[in-house]
Amino acid sequence: MAALQPPAAPPVTPLERMRREPQLLQLCVMARQNPALLRPLLEELNRSAPQIVQLVQQDQAAFQELLNDPTPSAAQSTPPAAPAAPPAPPQEVPPPAEPQQVSVQLTPAEAEAVQRLCKLGLQQSQGHGA
Repeated sequence: MAALQPPAAPPVTPLERMRREPQLLQLCVMARQNPALLRPLLEELNRSAPQIVQLVQQDQAAFQELLNDPTPSAAQSTPPAAPAAPPAPPQEVPPPAEPQQVSVQLTPAEAEAVQRLCKLGLQQSQGHGA
């Protein structure tokens, strides 16, 4: 009779492997802040850790998913007792501006052009000082 063996752990996906690479996570954070840096950062990473860039090249879809994931470090071993704080609401958002009245001085030619447009059916704004 065959000996019972514990079930094998599920295979690690390429995305999970990428999430375990601190250098790659840092690259993703920087690339999200400035997408133009992606290529130079990958080139630098290729000089210092070519095996990580090879992982990216082998599964570009997983790398794209990692780039688009706003919290890639969540898959790392973060203690559950320390969840990330929700983003604070913006404090300095001005209230919507009230419409302001603007006076415009028209030349006689411009005034005649406005009159012609009104005769064609265009409504002239009322209540504004001229």
